[in-house]
Amino acid sequence: MRQPVRWILPLIAAGATTAAAAGVRIEMDRESLSQMVSALAPTEFKVPIAGGASLRLELRDVRVTGLEPATAQRPGDGLRLAARVLAPDVGFESTIAPRLRVELASSEGQSVIELKFEGLALSIPLVGKLDLGRLVAPMRYPAQNAFTLPNGTGGVPMTSRLSKIAMTKDALHLEGDVRAAP
Repeated sequence: MRQPVRWILPLIAAGATTAAAAGVRIEMDRESLSQMVSALAPTEFKVPIAGGASLRLELRDVRVTGLEPATAQRPGDGLRLAARVLAPDVGFESTIAPRLRVELASSEGQSVIELKFEGLALSIPLVGKLDLGRLVAPMRYPAQNAFTLPNGTGGVPMTSRLSKIAMTKDALHLEGDVRAAP
């Protein structure tokens, strides 16, 4: 099993303190991605229905079942997911298999990693078919970060930047750099 990302970045950053910059490449397999997506996915959201009311939905047991690199017919790298959706207020439960698009994007002038649900359709009795992909906001995380790496003299200011996301059928590849801040 590969090391979790949380252990890799500090090791690379520690090596970067002696040099001006270090290139970083992280590879995440399906198991690692399942752990990450499960932690990042929303657990509950409200869906507007007729008359100004809303339906509370819960997303559970989210896991990655496959990686789908971009193609001419389907742009954007994506993760195929499996999950359970519950509507506890009406006693409804169903399984879903949406796609989670993964890309570098720009938000308010900042580079971000954007995760966006696609094909998240659900048929609920008495409510009808809902395209939840339009109702669930994209999840955005900074692709750049500033932090202090502790050392014997107090700490070294560092920056990290993600510059490329690539996908194969076996892994998601994140590339960027870590450097000592000026």
